[in-house]
Amino acid sequence: MYNSLIIYYAEYFLNNKNGFLLLGSGVAIQMLSRLYNTFISDGSAEPLDKLANEKLDKYKQLGIQYHTEKYGVDKVMQSAYVLELITSND
Repeated sequence: MYNSLIIYYAEYFLNNKNGFLLLGSGVAIQMLSRLYNTFISDGSAEPLDKLANEKLDKYKQLGIQYHTEKYGVDKVMQSAYVLELITSND
């Protein structure tokens, strides 16, 4: 089920004009931020604080826009970053 949701999030992100709308979902935030921690732990992604300022600023803006009382700016930033990682062609 976990993989099915990640695939759904990736497809939604790629196929919608504003795929970041997913960041309004607590379930998406929870799953994507866990995936961020996995990527950082296994070395398959750079931590947010190692990114260029331009990218970091983009994720900060998204974090501010979509954060909730339950899911803070940091979790939303991580989730936005993961959305771009899992949908990137690089």
